[in-house]
Amino acid sequence: MTPTTPALGQFLRTLPHSAAATFLALFPIVDPPGGVPIFFSMTSSWTDKDRRITAFKTVLWVFVILVTFLFFGRFVLHFFGISLPVLKIAGGLIVANTAWGWLRLMRASRLRKATRRKTKKTFL
Repeated sequence: MTPTTPALGQFLRTLPHSAAATFLALFPIVDPPGGVPIFFSMTSSWTDKDRRITAFKTVLWVFVILVTFLFFGRFVLHFFGISLPVLKIAGGLIVANTAWGWLRLMRASRLRKATRRKTKKTFL
């Protein structure tokens, strides 16, 4: 038995849990159902066949990238000297920054609407 066998065994034992946790963490962020209208609006002039081919290629490439990083992501992080807790914190900060930006955008939109209503009343 080589010294890497216990590490491989550990990896294979934790694989289902890691895959499920990764899926549950990424699904709300990626929001595939929310991307469907965007996909259809961007491909509105395409034929159904072209849309299916593009959708299939996209799904295939995303799957290949995710599986590649599932197996080799730890080595890439180690190569660059990035620890998993640091990556989690950075990801959380990115999600929080995005959410904050959306909240500010929604507030600005509401303020513009309120301003328009006031100006309409002034002119009437």
